[in-house]
Amino acid sequence: MKPLFLVTISQPSFMSTQNLKASVTQASIFNVNIGVATADSEGKEDLEQFNESVFDTLPGQLGSSGIPPPLLTIKTQYDRLKQKEVDVELRKPILLRMCEASIKQLASDVIRVYSVLHETPCFAVRSQRPVPEGSQLHQMKSNCYNADRLHLSCDRITIKFYDEERTFKCSFVCLDLSTRIKFSTRPQKAVIRSTLGSVYVQSGGKMLLHPLLMRLSADLVSEPWCDELLINATLKLNFLHIDAGVLSILQLQKARDGMNRIREYADQEWQQFLHRRPVLGTPEEVSPCDLIKCTPSNESIERLKRPLKSNAEFYQDDLRAGAFQFVYLNSESVLPMPYQVQIIKKNYGIICWRYPQPRQMTSILIYPVPMAVSSPIHIRCRMEYFSETHETFLHYCDFLLSETSTKQLTPPDRPICATIWRVVIMQSLISVNGACFEGSEDEDLSIEYIHADFKVDENNDFILHPKVLVGCMRIDTVFRAERVPKLQLLLCCQDIELNFLNQPESSGELPQQLKKYNLKQTSNISQTFLTLHVEDLQMHSTIYSRKDFSLQTELRTRVKCLDYGFLNMLDIVEPMKFTSYVRLTDCPRSLVHANFLVDKLRLNCGPYVIHTLLSSKHHWQEVLQQRKMRHALMPKCVIVNRIQAPISFGQTGTVEKVSVAPGEMQLYHFRSCNHKQELTFFITNPENRLIETSDSVHIALKFEDDQKVYHLRVGGFCITLKLGKLSATQIYILVKGQIELISMVPFNMITEFREEEKSYDDNNAPEHLLLSKERSSYYQNVKRNADINMRLKLSAGLGRGRTGDIPLKTNNNLPWLVKVPTQSAQQFISVWVRILREDIVMEKPDGDFQPQKILICIWPIFEICNMLSCEIQANENTTGESSTIDAKGGRWALNTATTHATEHTVGFTFPVVLRGSSKDEYTLMLRTMDWHKFFHYDPTVWTIENALHKLGKSAKRMWPLNDEEELRVCRQLAFQNSFDVKYQTKATREFSCTLGLEVAAWGMFINGTGLDVSIFTIHEQARFEIKANSLEMMPKLSSAFTIDVTFEQGWITSAPISLEDFSQKTVQNAGRSMSLRCNSFVDIVIVEREEVLRLVLEYRKEADGRRLFKLRSKFVLANFTDVALNALPLAMDHKETSTREEVEAYTISKTARSLLSADSTKNCIGTAMDVFYDLNVHKTKHNCDTAFVYFVCFSVGGSREISIPVPLSIPFTRRCFSLQAGHESIPLMITLVEKDNVHYLNVFRDTAPAIVISNNTNVKFIVAQTSASENSNVSCTNSEFVGRHFEWNQLVLPHSKCYYTPPQMYANFPDVEFTMCNLSLAVYKDKPCAKNKIAWSKPVRTDKSWQKFLHVPNHGDVKVVVCDKHRAIRLNIYYIAQQLEFSVKDLRSRLTKPEKSLMPSEEQQLLESDEKLAQDTTTPKEPLPDMIACAHFSEQCETKRQTRIKVFIKSFVFSLQTDSRENDFLKTEVCNIYADDTVIIYDDDDEQRELRLQLPNLQVDNQLYSSGKYDFPVLLCAEKLYKRNCSLPQVYDLDSVYRQQAQRTPVSLFTFVFYQDEMQLQNVRCQIPPFRVYIEDAYLNQLLEALVECEPSHCVYSPPVEQDQILLPVGATLLPDQVVAQSLYISEPLRLNSFTVEPLSLLLSVHTSSRLYIALDHSPLSFSRYERQQILTVPLRFGQSLGLHYLSGAIFGAGWVVGSLEILGSPSGLARSFSTGLRDFVSMPVQGLFRGPWGFLVGVTQGSASLLRNVTAGTVNSVTKLAGSVARNLDRLTLDAEHIELTEARRRARPQGFADGLTQGLTGLGISLLGAVGGLAHHTLEARSSVGVIAGLTKGIVGAFTKPISGAAEMLALTGQGVLHTVGFNAMPQQVEPSFTRNVALHGSSNRIWSYLPEELSRDQMLFFCEITLLVGTQLRPALLFLTSSVLAIIQSDSEELAFASPVSKVDAVADREDPSKLYLSLKSERSNDLEGQLNYTNERIMKFLNASRLQSIANDSLNDLLQLQEQDVDDRIQRQSQCIFYIKPNIGEHLIHYLKVIGRIQH
Repeated sequence: MKPLFLVTISQPSFMSTQNLKASVTQASIFNVNIGVATADSEGKEDLEQFNESVFDTLPGQLGSSGIPPPLLTIKTQYDRLKQKEVDVELRKPILLRMCEASIKQLASDVIRVYSVLHETPCFAVRSQRPVPEGSQLHQMKSNCYNADRLHLSCDRITIKFYDEERTFKCSFVCLDLSTRIKFSTRPQKAVIRSTLGSVYVQSGGKMLLHPLLMRLSADLVSEPWCDELLINATLKLNFLHIDAGVLSILQLQKARDGMNRIREYADQEWQQFLHRRPVLGTPEEVSPCDLIKCTPSNESIERLKRPLKSNAEFYQDDLRAGAFQFVYLNSESVLPMPYQVQIIKKNYGIICWRYPQPRQMTSILIYPVPMAVSSPIHIRCRMEYFSETHETFLHYCDFLLSETSTKQLTPPDRPICATIWRVVIMQSLISVNGACFEGSEDEDLSIEYIHADFKVDENNDFILHPKVLVGCMRIDTVFRAERVPKLQLLLCCQDIELNFLNQPESSGELPQQLKKYNLKQTSNISQTFLTLHVEDLQMHSTIYSRKDFSLQTELRTRVKCLDYGFLNMLDIVEPMKFTSYVRLTDCPRSLVHANFLVDKLRLNCGPYVIHTLLSSKHHWQEVLQQRKMRHALMPKCVIVNRIQAPISFGQTGTVEKVSVAPGEMQLYHFRSCNHKQELTFFITNPENRLIETSDSVHIALKFEDDQKVYHLRVGGFCITLKLGKLSATQIYILVKGQIELISMVPFNMITEFREEEKSYDDNNAPEHLLLSKERSSYYQNVKRNADINMRLKLSAGLGRGRTGDIPLKTNNNLPWLVKVPTQSAQQFISVWVRILREDIVMEKPDGDFQPQKILICIWPIFEICNMLSCEIQANENTTGESSTIDAKGGRWALNTATTHATEHTVGFTFPVVLRGSSKDEYTLMLRTMDWHKFFHYDPTVWTIENALHKLGKSAKRMWPLNDEEELRVCRQLAFQNSFDVKYQTKATREFSCTLGLEVAAWGMFINGTGLDVSIFTIHEQARFEIKANSLEMMPKLSSAFTIDVTFEQGWITSAPISLEDFSQKTVQNAGRSMSLRCNSFVDIVIVEREEVLRLVLEYRKEADGRRLFKLRSKFVLANFTDVALNALPLAMDHKETSTREEVEAYTISKTARSLLSADSTKNCIGTAMDVFYDLNVHKTKHNCDTAFVYFVCFSVGGSREISIPVPLSIPFTRRCFSLQAGHESIPLMITLVEKDNVHYLNVFRDTAPAIVISNNTNVKFIVAQTSASENSNVSCTNSEFVGRHFEWNQLVLPHSKCYYTPPQMYANFPDVEFTMCNLSLAVYKDKPCAKNKIAWSKPVRTDKSWQKFLHVPNHGDVKVVVCDKHRAIRLNIYYIAQQLEFSVKDLRSRLTKPEKSLMPSEEQQLLESDEKLAQDTTTPKEPLPDMIACAHFSEQCETKRQTRIKVFIKSFVFSLQTDSRENDFLKTEVCNIYADDTVIIYDDDDEQRELRLQLPNLQVDNQLYSSGKYDFPVLLCAEKLYKRNCSLPQVYDLDSVYRQQAQRTPVSLFTFVFYQDEMQLQNVRCQIPPFRVYIEDAYLNQLLEALVECEPSHCVYSPPVEQDQILLPVGATLLPDQVVAQSLYISEPLRLNSFTVEPLSLLLSVHTSSRLYIALDHSPLSFSRYERQQILTVPLRFGQSLGLHYLSGAIFGAGWVVGSLEILGSPSGLARSFSTGLRDFVSMPVQGLFRGPWGFLVGVTQGSASLLRNVTAGTVNSVTKLAGSVARNLDRLTLDAEHIELTEARRRARPQGFADGLTQGLTGLGISLLGAVGGLAHHTLEARSSVGVIAGLTKGIVGAFTKPISGAAEMLALTGQGVLHTVGFNAMPQQVEPSFTRNVALHGSSNRIWSYLPEELSRDQMLFFCEITLLVGTQLRPALLFLTSSVLAIIQSDSEELAFASPVSKVDAVADREDPSKLYLSLKSERSNDLEGQLNYTNERIMKFLNASRLQSIANDSLNDLLQLQEQDVDDRIQRQSQCIFYIKPNIGEHLIHYLKVIGRIQH
């Protein structure tokens, strides 16, 4: 017998006591343990049979008496009032081990035990329990042991979930749970108070959810007027901290999969149990008489069905009716009682009253209030209601008290029920000279910011007594029980921090440039790269019923992102306030209302942000998808040590010192922002073994060139730093020495360097290993003119000795021929050694230090390259060495002993016999080479750095040719035919010294078709067979040849083909022959019976003589849909025709080609159409000279319905058709693209079909497009496709749906507009009669919605319904209603009887059969699908859910930032986009679905304006200045905000209308107010550069995607990427019903100074309305149309543009000033005349002043612009860049007045005069040649003439600007915010601490990180606090000094009693705790006695105070002994103290 599980219960106890006052019953259990048996438990001991316990306990904390606590204690106590109190305590920590295997075993065992219990008769199968009666509160009390007070406490519960292999491990821990429940009878209420001391979650050993303190407060009230409990609950969280590391998320994913496996296993076991369980028995039979007794009566059924009446109680003006009691108070701290009104004389006055039940306001009427003032005033008031969950008053509405008017207030739409209400007077009266006024409305438009607790002078009486409010308000209320909230839940959280962490690994895949190096092993430190911080979160949910609730949210949030340059955190979303209100209800109709309010949304974007987010995204994807190959997470800087010696480096000015071994790379970030962005290197001198320090070098993380090189001096040595780019934000630094060595030989060598003047010990010479085909850098001292030699030898076991001394200097551009000794018989191996040597140019030249750099390249003598498609065996005769050279470009370097006189013959062995004169050997020698020509190189191009860069790139193997398709395809290789080879010698690559021998075939032939073909040479009568999809090497084609295709047992021959580059022999009786030119093609047509083959043969020849022949199909089909399609290719002569019936008959006899779905992302594969079927082969005989036209028909797999034949002769852009699959229709789109002489036909699903036709009859119809008008007869229709080969119309089957797109729509595609055309219907005839044409109905309009009866010839009338409110217009065809059908038939029979007698008998039979079929509509033979009619014509009133979403953003800012070049931690703003008071409304109801975007103000600022290099501070702004206000509206009042803003000023409004049945755009309307545009070419260049930097592909290194060569199936073709991209672009057209841009006007200002200074000054441009209807195009073409419209408008306004040129004095601006003055001169007196004589005089005065001002200022402005433009152009004529820069800097300092302008002008004039005189000598002295002297003299003479004139003109311009600034005329718009450069070091990251801690602690986790204020002496300093599981550390932010560090176990933290934000840190003392333990034991016993004896509260409090003295003493001791004092947010400080305690409990 096998045990199942083990349950152990230890030491149960029970005790009961009773006395006169109370009775106590107590039960306890010391321990419980549950274990599950192991799988192999047989034969083991009792305890060994079980696994780890599933349920186990830990010892727990010992009591003061040293006794361990029990697990469970239940104590029941009755007091003298018979109140029952129950205490349940779990004082022992509980541990649940949920191993996946154990849980599965436990579930199986429990089900097994349950099965046994079912089979045992001792246990009842079904338990009969009485149903409890009573209220919900009574049932709740009965479930709580029927106790009046219940206390539940728990010490710790730990749940561990893992699997046996420990691939995942998750833990859930709860600490210190305490819950108290109290029941009361009057009122019937239950109060729940619960506290969870800590809950945390660990995933994979790391904290996922940090310890969280939770407090729950809930009140459950039972009211007599409500059957349900009314619940008010509040959940408060202290600090929610989540660290979502990528490995933790991966652990959770694995745990989730484990839970799913457990659930599936348990479900399977349970199903097996249900299948095997015994029958529970049969129910007892009940007599019908008993059943009748239980049957309800009809009256009761009707009563239950009757809707419940609303028990609404209405109250009218009961506040003034006398039912309320008035109480006068001076404080608002006490809430009123029911039917009580409080008159509170506080601040400006308050009245507060309370109803006996929650009521809702229905009407509020405000009457006039008499006031003791002389003039009428208004007093602002606010009504509020009390919320029990918030425990405060909330805003309801605002109103004004008036002395003259009555106002009716409309209650808010949201349902608000409350018992306590109040009215607060928000405004006092202001007295000025005895008159009273109200406060200015302009000061603050929002009442929200007015402080309600503002104190007035106590000595002054209120002018308006609060009691007046009761008399002036009539308030009507209503009480509805259903409108009272059943549940109100308030969630409060003071702080939430969500961190996303990366996990860098040292084993990741490195970038291509760094793959040869090793990443330094680092500790697994996770990095926080994104932080979401939320403050003051409040979520209030009000639930009225299951389908009626609301949710209101308020919070403040920010998002920080890591900058990998300095590990700083940067705000990408700056702190903002977010408020939302969401309401969902189903009464009176289903609606969703959501309002969102944001105060200031500022987004910061820059290259650093994109780099961090994209790098982290790729990292997370690779980890979570568990990819085998993961790429290393690359920061901004990587440092690589290429020197063959270890180095160290660190940031200059810090103690940082990072060591890097040779060939190792270090991921680096700068340590400190307080020091310069510079590095210092430390290298050990190899001579004296001392560490030497390099010069400090600035490391720029951003530079323009691709590479940057620095040379640093290190003692007497020099190192080179080469900076390269991985991306726009990532660089790598290569540290190199003075000697660079590149090995191109295939064997390892040992190098040794020797200086001439030094002596070396041969036994201890410095040697370095050089790997084969690798490069090395050596830390060697190389000085100018110093002789250095190198020695080489082979690696151990191969070499016999060293070479001689190789001089490291150039040899007249020739390499050194070096003999390397070897142990083989040949004695040595010859290699070439090429030397480059050049001087190193230091930044700080020193005459004593003149270093040089040396490049050494070691090349083999000979190398063989195999360009064949097969491997070859090569054998060298002198050494006897042989090798197998790989195919497709494999190489073999010969290790020969070569001299000038030796010859080396290489013999080759090929897999097949060679043809003709091809030889199988070749002789290599050096004496036939022209050495000076072969080894020549250009020294100016091949410098050392360029050579290292170019030789570092591996040569890409282009085989067989540089063909994009062939590089992606793997062809089948079959070596069946003989071929010719050719040999060619050349250098293996540029700068190479190796003579390469290339072995290649005469030509390659690729058969890219799905047919087996052969090449037949006519002259030689030889045949070479080539399989399908294969590649073969060819013999030399010296005569004409044919391409033959197999057919049955023979070959079908094509026309002869001859190559033009060979002299061809004439072929007699060969018929027509084709000439094939180089890099051209020929079309091949092969005809055999009914099959027509259409192929293309391409011939390409490379410059090196390689030839490639490629045979492909002319047509390729690709299926990009998700449907399996079949294609039938057809062909016919271009003069022939055919019918639908012939094609359908042909499809039955032939098998169509299956088209599988293609992947549109990569490797798109199409099907080659090699064979076409001749439709008319039975009529005429065709041959290869016939001019065929080709078609293809499509069908769905399994369906016989075919599509219209698609012509393949002429490429087209887009055409549409549909395929019928049963009753459903599939809309398809095709495009035919030609590339490289091949036609690609691509099939897509049509995303924009025009019409969907639903045929609800039993008649087959055909539909066609017609150009006839609505009421005219249709004689002919438009053909579907261009051509006369088929007469084909779209067929609409009975009871089916069909998509149809008229061909006219895409006739001019992609032109912007199309026109909707009319359609016509006809009856389809299976056997058409050739004598009669198709009888069409009258046209059906599709451009509007309508329904009517339509007569279809040969059938009768049908009902047609057209609805154009959908993206695809719906056309439904119905039978006519039954009552109307007879009258129409009778009428038609009278009118058409004579017509029927004239019809043929076949037509009459057809008509009769159709009528008979139409009558039999009620009995279909098979079930038909439900045809969905249009909802717009539905007779049923169906209302859908109304959705209305409103978003208000007070201020939106998008800031484009860039990194500083000098200091990467500084971020500079480039451009800011501001949008004020933005409103977004999404409205979806029965009428429409639209999105409206309202932009009252939009401004784009130039944030580089403060640098003084630009003229315009603004790029775009409104024409009129927008007045901003700081007030925020209520989140409920966004509708009124939208309406008010639309009426206040001209606003930008963008309206997007969507279709109601799908989220697709229908209409777009744009309304843009007048605006200004300022364009400056210099700034636009900077802006463009910043945008390019932020392009995602530039910001992050993306590893190249290496595509493997794929093996295509037979008949498949790989589509070119260009064809796929073009087809995908066409497949998604832009379709809109209308696009409208209202007329707009702008003022354009332009400054450009590329050659001359050209400026426009506020040139007015007006553009007409842009409107397009029925748009169907591609986005690019639509953009061209839109741009062309505004370009033409600008051209027509060229006159205003020329008139605004500043060089002409801006005459248009002068004219505008004159016109403005004249208009004011006339209009102002006229307006004043209506105000009387005095108003007329005032108007004349003001008009005259305006005329004078505008005329004067306009004239001054014109002269100023002219003078400024002349001055700038004269400056450019001086050709003096320094003078131009200085004058531009002075010019941008705009004068602030007349005096300032005159002063600046005179100063500039003086400097210009001095520059004119000094320039004559300055430019001449700068010259370095005779030509430079002449050029300098010319510049000086020109400057002497132009500079004084420019200075005088500038003086005039500056003086005029000062005058204009004084009068405020034509002022420039101002920036919204000033430009600034921000230092993100203000927000440090938690990753910085690891560089300050020992490496042993680096595997720890950062548990807590916060910015604090540290008290240092008497000063406050910013600091950072770090907490790990072992260390608590504090670092000062400014000095980055470690202020405090201590183990966590030794730290005590306590908060100040008076100031909770002040915390003290001290170290725990290690003294003996015996006395302290005894005192704790005594105190604990006394406290237990006090609690048990129930003494009076006074005595209890006094004794309690005495016993708490020790805790206060402990706090005082910590404060006295504190070693660190800092300030922190109170709740975060509480979290820190609590966290330290939790860590202490975990560790113990």
